[in-house]
Amino acid sequence: MKPTREAVRTLIQQGVTDSHLRDDSFFSGAGLARASERKDPDMQTIVHGMVPFPPMDAAVDEVLDQALRLVADHHRTLGLHLGRQAFSPSIAELRQSPLGRDLRLLAYATEADPAAVRTAAARVRETLLRPMAADAYETPAWFWSSDLGRLVARAERAAAGPDAWLTAAAAGMSLGLSEAEVLEWAEAGMLPWLPDDGGRPLVARAAVERMRMLAGRIAPDRAGSPAMRAADAA
Repeated sequence: MKPTREAVRTLIQQGVTDSHLRDDSFFSGAGLARASERKDPDMQTIVHGMVPFPPMDAAVDEVLDQALRLVADHHRTLGLHLGRQAFSPSIAELRQSPLGRDLRLLAYATEADPAAVRTAAARVRETLLRPMAADAYETPAWFWSSDLGRLVARAERAAAGPDAWLTAAAAGMSLGLSEAEVLEWAEAGMLPWLPDDGGRPLVARAAVERMRMLAGRIAPDRAGSPAMRAADAA
């Protein structure tokens, strides 16, 4: 497994387009509080739900801080390319930035509003994974094996609820496919999925149900079509 720092650095090198970094004031120094995150009461609060933060685990703290430093480093590099010297914020300031708050919200997703967690997860993934000139992006499988990827996956699973996911085997039984076929479909982007804590894919139940309904509607039409009757006759 790649170290988290190396993994996230690779992501950042692909480009950043999220609104976190489109606003020049993000790293301008204006509007960023100078207080230590341990003394600032806002830093002990989950912004979207106003739920008090429990003490931050040192290991989780390091994962989030690495992501913040790497995004800041990339922003400074972009500034140099544009002939503008970017402000170098402290880690305390980065933690209070919109991206920092999103990351901390994900770390305590089970105690926050699910809609807010889903929105924060989408922003974080786009910031880290979407290339600058791309219209869309895909989450690479190796990201989910990183510490940050596992944190994001855990938050998204919690926001959706325990009944929102199926194992590949269960999804296969619902769709009349083998487990291997479900995994192939998931890897091809045809079924949304997230890894469980052990790295095993969990498929979105709603997507499986929609696909099953669609397949049920198509099957009778195909069975009665001239092409299918000719194929059966052959």
